[in-house]
Amino acid sequence: MDQWFSSLSNSGAGFLATLLYGVMVLYMQICLVKGSCVFGIRIPYLLKVHPMIVNKTYMNSLLFNCNLMLLASCAISIQSLWAFPQYFDPLSTYLSLVYYVEILQMPLFGTFYG
Repeated sequence: MDQWFSSLSNSGAGFLATLLYGVMVLYMQICLVKGSCVFGIRIPYLLKVHPMIVNKTYMNSLLFNCNLMLLASCAISIQSLWAFPQYFDPLSTYLSLVYYVEILQMPLFGTFYG
């Protein structure tokens, strides 16, 4: 699929490759929100710590789930960069610049992500 995106972006329909890539990342974000609202923090069959229930959600549960979604959004953006390395040329977009230059050069993160 990565080769398909890169060949589509090099042809005359580059906007279509960007649109399809955006749809794929949006689908991952929708799955993230759905999973966070269903899961929260749950000990199976015993206890739900931060449930998201209509008209019964506490403010701290809402804030916890929002923080969980924000942290996972960063992971989704890095995962989309890893999934399509040919579509994102290194150092051509801001996301790849942040990943290749700043995250890999940091001593703590470079060992985990390298």
